Amino acid sequence: RAQYIENKCLLTNIQQLLLVDYINDWVYKGLAPTPAIVRNFATDISGKVPGKNWVNRFVTKHRDRLVSEFLQTIDHSRIKADNPYKYKLYFKKVFGHLAYRGCSNNR
Repeated sequence: RAQYIENKCLLTNIQQLLLVDYINDWVYKGLAPTPAIVRNFATDISGKVPGKNWVNRFVTKHRDRLVSEFLQTIDHSRIKADNPYKYKLYFKKVFGHLAYRGCSNNR
């Protein structure tokens, strides 16, 4: 049964542990990989593209072995602030204010 489960998995148990070590090495160097990067690592190791939820399941399974900095989620307010619509709105207001003051956009 255990052999069957391992054969159905994208990575073997040994490959998973090596990937955990590799992720932790990146974190110790100050370069915590994103889920997309972890997905690319898994693709390189297995030769197959993981499913869309694979990284989340992998992180949950290895939560006790992964360095905590990797596990921290992105602050939701930063995601909301990094919005192209808000940037456009900001610059529209700035240029509107400059036009009101009689300043040219060509400076």
